Amino acid sequence: MAQGRKKGKGLLLIGLILLAAGLIFVFIPDGAGLAELLMRLWPIFLICAGVVRVMGYAVERNPRSPLGGMLLIIIGVLFFASRFHSDLNAIQIYGRYWLVLLLIFAGVELLRFYSHRHTEGPPPRLFTAWRLIVIALIVTSGVLANRVSTNASLLSALKLPGFLGSLRDSVVGETYTFTDPTVVAADAASGLRVIVENSYGNVKVTGGAPQVRATLVKGVRAWSQEDARKISSQIRLKVVQTPEGLRISTNRDELNQQFTTDIQVEVPSAVQLSITDSYGSVTASGIQGGLSIKASYGKAELSNIVGDANLVLSYSDVDATNVTGDLRISGAKRARINSIGGRLELGGSNGSVEVRSVGGPVDVAAPFSRITAQDLGNVASIKTEHGSVKVARTRDVSIDALHSNVRAESMSGDLKIISSNSEIQLKSIAGAVVVTAEQSSVSGEDLRGS
Repeated sequence: MAQGRKKGKGLLLIGLILLAAGLIFVFIPDGAGLAELLMRLWPIFLICAGVVRVMGYAVERNPRSPLGGMLLIIIGVLFFASRFHSDLNAIQIYGRYWLVLLLIFAGVELLRFYSHRHTEGPPPRLFTAWRLIVIALIVTSGVLANRVSTNASLLSALKLPGFLGSLRDSVVGETYTFTDPTVVAADAASGLRVIVENSYGNVKVTGGAPQVRATLVKGVRAWSQEDARKISSQIRLKVVQTPEGLRISTNRDELNQQFTTDIQVEVPSAVQLSITDSYGSVTASGIQGGLSIKASYGKAELSNIVGDANLVLSYSDVDATNVTGDLRISGAKRARINSIGGRLELGGSNGSVEVRSVGGPVDVAAPFSRITAQDLGNVASIKTEHGSVKVARTRDVSIDALHSNVRAESMSGDLKIISSNSEIQLKSIAGAVVVTAEQSSVSGEDLRGS
């Protein structure tokens, strides 16, 4: 029986770890940055182990106390929280709040002492050697953590090998920000192509400047500001004229430390702009020569673009406003599109799509998404499944929406709907209406077409 319980808990632990690992791999584009992401998210596995022990105590009273599992969960949460709190590292958090851990330990032991009547056997002793040892460890480690967190030289003085140094900075480091002097390129000729490449950081490009000006903002995670400054001195902005155009990037591939790089660029309006970024947001505005963006795991924002724009996204949101030419987007999760002069082609999934004020034809394909479109001045084709569609103030529209509710109103053109297992509501349609729907309810009001 005991072996069966151990095997069951082992399988549960393996299952939780595999689930956590699977979720991590889902958010890895093409396997890039796996090692760095695992170093950031490793506390998840510690939390999983603690959950297994607490569940074992709750279900089978095995182990005898939930304290060990709770400690694992607390430690995991402690380190995981430090990932998202750039001002404090794990040791500083523990140094501040170790008394909370001591109170939790005391509360659990008192609960076990006074709840012995619900279990068989003699009541547990209030004071035992191992309880005193645990209390001493919590107090000693808390005081040491507080001392270390207020004296950065204690850990930064340790000369660790590259991997161990990176691990130390990942676990107990802080993020320090450094800004390099602006790099001014030569005067840009009309029609110049500017290529910006970055990863693990944001890119912001603004048009309207007389010259190409680039600024690098570095976020370095290290134990002390002195250590961070040494790492920062190795991170450089690269501005190189190539046959393809003026290329702006960093030397990230040459380094092994943890850091982020934000690239801010000012360019003349009449340039062709190409941006590639991953794990960061992309912002472009005031460009008049055409725009292409390739981004993953971030957000793309573009506004006041004169000409065409092409976006290839992966697990990214997009906001696009005031584009005079055609706009093509693929791979979007959540999209908000407003005021497009030309054609709109949008592909996405598992999110939401909001389209407003498009002058050219519209083609939207986004399964498992909520789609809203209004004020369309040309023909539109909308396709989804297991989502919903709402259109208003449009011309001719064709909707293919299986297992999706559809609502259309205030249309001046024709409407064609293909759907199934849905609810279809129509109101104020001036053109012809053709609905093909299986196992669906259809209601209409003020349908003036023939």
